[in-house]
Amino acid sequence: MKLTPTALPGYKVYECLLVLQPHEELWHRIVKSKNEFAEKYQSNFAKWGKPHITLVNFCSTK
Repeated sequence: MKLTPTALPGYKVYECLLVLQPHEELWHRIVKSKNEFAEKYQSNFAKWGKPHITLVNFCSTK
């Protein structure tokens, strides 16, 4: 689920994202699997994004 914050006039919206990146060997294995999936199911969506684990994602206004 992706939330899209709505900005109020006079306020700025800041998005903060804290992620973990897997070690190099695992990173390459994940990319390989994503590419194989994309090729097998003819889906470019599977190639989007770099391998990571999202710990927290939040928005704030000021």
